[in-house]
Amino acid sequence: MKHFVGVAGLACSIAAWASSAGAQDCEPGWFSETGQAPCSMCPIGTVQPLAGQTACDLCPAGTVQPGHGQTECVPCEAGTSQPFAGRPACSPCAAGSMQPNTGRESCELCPAGTVQSLAGQTSCEPCPAGSAQSSMGESTCDACDAGTAQPSTGQASCLPCAAGTYAGGTGAEACTPCAAGTFADGTGALACTQCPPGSFAGVAGMVACEPCGMGHFSGSPGSAACAACPPGSYADSLGTTWCPACSAGTYSEGGAQSCTSCGDEGYSGSGAGSCTPAPPPQKASDDCMAEIVRNGLIVTVSDDSETPPSDGISCTVDTCVDGEPVHTPDRTLCDDDDPCTLEACGVDGCVYTRIEGCGEEDAGVEMDGGVRRDGGVDNEAVACSATGARGAFWPALLALFWVRRRPRRRPGVARRR
Repeated sequence: MKHFVGVAGLACSIAAWASSAGAQDCEPGWFSETGQAPCSMCPIGTVQPLAGQTACDLCPAGTVQPGHGQTECVPCEAGTSQPFAGRPACSPCAAGSMQPNTGRESCELCPAGTVQSLAGQTSCEPCPAGSAQSSMGESTCDACDAGTAQPSTGQASCLPCAAGTYAGGTGAEACTPCAAGTFADGTGALACTQCPPGSFAGVAGMVACEPCGMGHFSGSPGSAACAACPPGSYADSLGTTWCPACSAGTYSEGGAQSCTSCGDEGYSGSGAGSCTPAPPPQKASDDCMAEIVRNGLIVTVSDDSETPPSDGISCTVDTCVDGEPVHTPDRTLCDDDDPCTLEACGVDGCVYTRIEGCGEEDAGVEMDGGVRRDGGVDNEAVACSATGARGAFWPALLALFWVRRRPRRRPGVARRR
């Protein structure tokens, strides 16, 4: 009968077994030089499946045996390996590697696009979107650089942003289209560029800006649209940054490519959006002399041409009737509707001045065309409204001058606007 004891009592056990059983073959897991008693247990890392053996066998690579006197080796578990024979234990796979099978001599490196940060693992993890790993056997993924992106998982590299898109930071899963008013003309852009003045990008994702069309302009960078030239200006070429003003005698409506001449139908100043109609021509009498109001003063003017005499104030329409100058007030622009307020055109627009005594009874004063004709008042011209109200002097607007009265001449009246 065999007796199992510790290593210290191995010799005693072997002797006892030999004396009690006589010469017998060593059992499996045991060995001796003769294959017979006395026998010894196979050490760790070795096995002996047969009886009567003179030696133990080393466990092959990929297997181990941690115990004494064993008859078979144990294969390495998944996630471990053993490259050497005769070893008592397997080694876990290092980070960056894995082993999905048992009994393997070595671990497998994680392929590109995957990583494994832990030891003893049976698989590798794919790199998430926005990152990649170009090398094998790595434990971490690399974030995509600025100007690149990766929308998929498990990729070995990131993709450069296409023209018209950009990625300003690292780890982008997708590139961002350039906003309207900007562009990117190459791949791998970190940022988009503003459209220069005179051009625009009307939609997102543009690879180039378009020049402003004729009749339009863009005066600042980064325009998503060009503005139409305002009335009174034009743009006759592409890519304009500003619209020059129309010259005097011409005009334009909004978005014009050129200015239109007023011709004989009217007139305009520089930068006009429309022409002012010219008054119809009128034939004057051969001898049209009058005392007329010019620039606010009563003066004597001789005009023998066919052009009606002008009082120099645009508030009146000046004509000749029966050889006499007639100055008709034009109320289309000045419309105060107060019969006792003098309306006149000034440099800043309409001027309304209260007429002293207007509306009061003034017996013995003859009203003639809105001008008081009174020889007893030294022929001073005093304006009143055309409604028939009596008038006094023009305070602060008309300087009173002595004038010589001419035969068949009547003083004119400054029109009101």
